[in-house]
Amino acid sequence: MPRLGVDYSGSLIDDVITSPTFGAAENPLYIQFAADLKNDPLALYKLLGISAADPAKAPVVTADNIQQLSGKTTDQVVAILSAKYPGTTWGFFDVPGGSILGNRVLSFFPRGPLGATRIVSRYSNDLVPYTNAVNVGVDHQIANDFSVTAMYVRRRSRDLLTRRIVNLFDAVRGAANFGKTTDGGPQISEVTYDGLADYDGVVLSMRKRFNARYQFGVA
Repeated sequence: MPRLGVDYSGSLIDDVITSPTFGAAENPLYIQFAADLKNDPLALYKLLGISAADPAKAPVVTADNIQQLSGKTTDQVVAILSAKYPGTTWGFFDVPGGSILGNRVLSFFPRGPLGATRIVSRYSNDLVPYTNAVNVGVDHQIANDFSVTAMYVRRRSRDLLTRRIVNLFDAVRGAANFGKTTDGGPQISEVTYDGLADYDGVVLSMRKRFNARYQFGVA
């Protein structure tokens, strides 16, 4: 919530904060948090003592500017929010791979701490997928009207866009570390260009040349 919910519509507040999947079924007190945001988009700014008169111009709140905006430390801000809305989880989150709004933004975690959420999405870099291809074939004529062809097809595609969890232990099923992360944090599900495809094929075909007003081919 880099702008503390001022740009959240009522339906988005319901979906993120009070839906049965995320909040209300687990913690009914989320409903009060959602109601405060709906009644006053600047509710969190006022609670933290941050000056913001126009929701359209409310500042992005990060760990780097929170003390300048509110006079409070990051720990004090989290404590105020947690006391106002018991059972909620807050923190200043550094987005893996970077964020267009800046990192270390004040964030609300509707499913609890990231250690419980378990999966965080991340984007790696930009590459262009490519394919190297080779075709090799031979034709052989049979009698006057028929020919047969054999062709070998080779394709090697690299840097294909894929998604994988990049911080799991390399462990087989049943091992103690199977499914656990190397850093003890949430699983990092990263969009990468690690995909590849190897293709080898043989194409066999037979063709009758155009004669007596018809021709045919099969492969």
